[in-house]
Amino acid sequence: MNEQIETAQGINGRLQSGDVVLSNADTDYAYLVGVVIGIIPAGSPSHDTENETDDVYVDFTSPDYSSERIREIEDHFSKLYGKSVTYDELSLDDVIMPPDSLLRITDMDPRDISYMYQSRLYGKSYCEYVTLSGHNNIGYDELEKRLNQNLTDFDAKMMNYSQRELIENAWEITSMHDAHDYLTSFYSFNKGEIDYLLLFQNPLEIISDAWKEHQDDLSGMASVISKTVEDNNAIEGGYPLTPELGHYNDTGKHRFMNVDILDFLGKIAEKVIIYYPNDWNIDKDILRDYALSENPEDKRLVWHVCSFGTHIRAEHDVFIKDSGAFTCMTDYRQNEPDMFGYTIEITGALKGSIRGNVYEVGNYAEYAKYIRDTAFPLNSVSLTYFDDLEISKEKTITVSRREYDDDRHRLMSESGNVISLRWHPANEVELSELLRQEHLKRMSYPIESTKAHIDKLTAKLAEVRSVPERVEEKPAYEVDTKTQTSGKTQIKPKMSIGDRLLAAKEKVNTQTPRKASDRQRGNLSID
Repeated sequence: MNEQIETAQGINGRLQSGDVVLSNADTDYAYLVGVVIGIIPAGSPSHDTENETDDVYVDFTSPDYSSERIREIEDHFSKLYGKSVTYDELSLDDVIMPPDSLLRITDMDPRDISYMYQSRLYGKSYCEYVTLSGHNNIGYDELEKRLNQNLTDFDAKMMNYSQRELIENAWEITSMHDAHDYLTSFYSFNKGEIDYLLLFQNPLEIISDAWKEHQDDLSGMASVISKTVEDNNAIEGGYPLTPELGHYNDTGKHRFMNVDILDFLGKIAEKVIIYYPNDWNIDKDILRDYALSENPEDKRLVWHVCSFGTHIRAEHDVFIKDSGAFTCMTDYRQNEPDMFGYTIEITGALKGSIRGNVYEVGNYAEYAKYIRDTAFPLNSVSLTYFDDLEISKEKTITVSRREYDDDRHRLMSESGNVISLRWHPANEVELSELLRQEHLKRMSYPIESTKAHIDKLTAKLAEVRSVPERVEEKPAYEVDTKTQTSGKTQIKPKMSIGDRLLAAKEKVNTQTPRKASDRQRGNLSID
């Protein structure tokens, strides 16, 4: 192909060669995953179609298709053509598509993309997510409009400078114009980058400032943009936010991108925990283990923290009913308004720090109920053993849910020490799809600074832990349905959260704190 251009505007962002794309429902190639191999501009001599849009050449063949997916493709085209066709007979390696029928797959873990190769259902759900969430050209159009205005304002300011001042600011002028040209003409944004840059009044200035150190190599602009968004330093750096995002007094959920997880969660733990601060030290060790693990399920976690300590569990296990993780994360009572929850995505570890993304779960009572209502039934359990004589070293057995419940004591002791448990749902495919949807949903949350969140958390704790002044009046009473003697219902006065915390502090001194051995990665304890 000749006369190719670098980009074309797709449904949810600019397309360029090498992008992974998904065809939407409006074409014969609905929900097929492909790779852009070239773009021919409309009106050029080599333009092959009568469409008024650019021609995007897509290779829809892939060795990653499952046998089930290949059968789906064959059935779809057999019905379309009115005769039986096989996958090998279909010419899917060089399909011409209009750009407005293609979604650029962005903000997704490679594992999530692989799900789209397995079944048409996954592709369909991603298309619906993009449509329902408004993740389309509107975001890019708004960003382009703002970048143009930023440059117009900058040039207007430069017109008031003297010749000497213009010479002194030549570097800044070059940087602003280079950044604008690249952002509006060449760069292919993903949705997360658009959302992030739209948080600011002057996104062009942010990219220009980051670019000043790399002006000797224009090819490095893409990595500068990507790193600027990933580092998430612009909010902390004081760049002005858009007016509607200039304060954080809302009660919605937020996300914190590419943060130092140990540092951020440590600050939260320090604010919230009263009685078992060592819980956080145990969690740090678990997070370090997870960061080094090769198991993808260890990279997405749920963490909650309250005055009595913390728990951390794999998100995969949280959504399996009656697993240890499910029990931990749904053990919420209305007298614990100081419990806060977060979902964690580990993306890497560097020089002792663990990097990743953290997301609020919102009202914890509602989140616990959501887990209870959504979780999948437990089907079976795998137990991995280890003993000092290494007779059963890393021996693993899988038993049914019923056998595990009926004979748990024998299973936990007969072959040495159980070092890990793995919980299996009744339908692993459906659970994987749920977790994918959870990830996509979290990516729609607005970004907040970690400092703003700590300030907000501090205010919330002061509110729920305040001890009201004593009023020497007849107290309000509530029925204690758990304590009855001689058929007479006992009465006890209502207590504030402050009173309960004071009473609990006296009680906790007589209790034994959780041990590290009770908090293993395999969810051995039901706690």
